[in-house]
Formats: sequence, structure tokens, C-alpha cells
Amino acid sequence: MAFASQAQATFIIDDFSDPIAGGNSAQDLTTGDGGVGDTFDSLTVLGGERDLFVELLDEGFDPASGVRMAVAGSTLTYETGSGGIGQGKLQYDGDDNDADNLDTAGLGSVDLLQSGNAFLLDVLEADLGFSFSIGVWSNGGANSFVKEFNGSGTLVPITRSFAFSEFTGVDFTSVSAIEVIINTKGLAGKTSIDFTIDAIKVPEPATMAMFGLGLMGLGYTRRRKAKIEMNKA
Repeated sequence: MAFASQAQATFIIDDFSDPIAGGNSAQDLTTGDGGVGDTFDSLTVLGGERDLFVELLDEGFDPASGVRMAVAGSTLTYETGSGGIGQGKLQYDGDDNDADNLDTAGLGSVDLLQSGNAFLLDVLEADLGFSFSIGVWSNGGANSFVKEFNGSGTLVPITRSFAFSEFTGVDFTSVSAIEVIINTKGLAGKTSIDFTIDAIKVPEPATMAMFGLGLMGLGYTRRRKAKIEMNKA
């Protein structure tokens, strides 16, 4: 399983190790159709199910490509065709077999605070600006907060943490749903954005302290494609 025990350094929400090759993907080739979703059941995923959802907002110069999100080879990829604009959603809300709608109470009550105090993200490659958010619901959906991040695509790779304290009103001892949105700006977002995520996790506080001291050994190298990696153990 991908979950770390209480004695281990990291609680893994999803390391995208399952499926190994294909089997969990969503692609939307048509604007105005409301989007396309796909679900995948796995014991390695928080809540037992990963939900992918994509919607093509503007087909751009390559209508045949649309927008696509897929999991394979321990990575999640998000791709849009040349000039195209899309939006992607990644949900952890329990085994509801529904990628279109978020069940804000679906995880029941998961204690993330016992494992750490922040989400940690590594932005490895970016040649364009991008936006994404992490939304967290707690206490059966009674409380929620969505934290947005905007990247300029100029200094990469960079590491960005989302401290639990930034999610006002959320009880991290009773998390009931998590949702990541790629391109929170919709049609106003950037075109031709590609992302790769290889893990979502909650590191132990000691890891966060090292990050704050700049001891994680991250360089700054400009790359050609936009990629996001959420720090992996």
C-alpha cells in the first residue's frame, strides 16, 4: 500500500503507482459537452478510489488532441492540444464511482494532522504560467477551504508548500474530501499547458523544516514543458 504508517515519515495520499500502465484516463475532445470523467479503484489511493475529470473549454489549433488526464508509470499527466484550454480535476472522496461530482463527506474522517502539517509540491518544469488549487473538506463536508497557487513559469524547479494553517476553518483531524483543480481560471487560463504529477503527500514536520532552510538540493533549470511534482518520498 502507498499509505505510510504513523511511524513513517510521510503519509501518501496517492503515488500513482496503480495502474502500472493505462487503465485510468479521461479525454475530452468536444467543447460544451460537460466534460469526461473516469474512476479507478485501488488500495494504494486515499479512500480507495481516484477520480479524474477533464473538460475542454477551447479546442485551439488541434481539435483532435483536446484535453487529457491519465495515470501510468507512477505519474499523472495532464495535457492540452496546441492553443487549447482545458480544466482538470483530481478527486479523493471515497469509493463513490462518480468522477463528475465531489462527495464532500466521502472519506469519512481521515486524520492528516497526525502525519504532518502541510502539503508539499515540487514544480519541476514550466515554460508557461499556470494555476491550480487544492481544496480540502472536513467534518463530513461542513467545513472547507480552497487554496490557489499561480505559477509564473519563470523560476523552475521550485518547491511550494501549502501549510494546513492556510486552509482556514478546515479540521485536518477529520478530512472528508480532497480535490485538486488544474487551471482554476477556466477560459481565462493559459493555453497548451502540460503537467506531470508523481505523488501527493503530507511530509513530516522535520521535512518541512529542512525545506525552510533550503536544504532540499533543488536547482533552477528552465525546461520546455510545464510539469508539477508533489514532493515524493
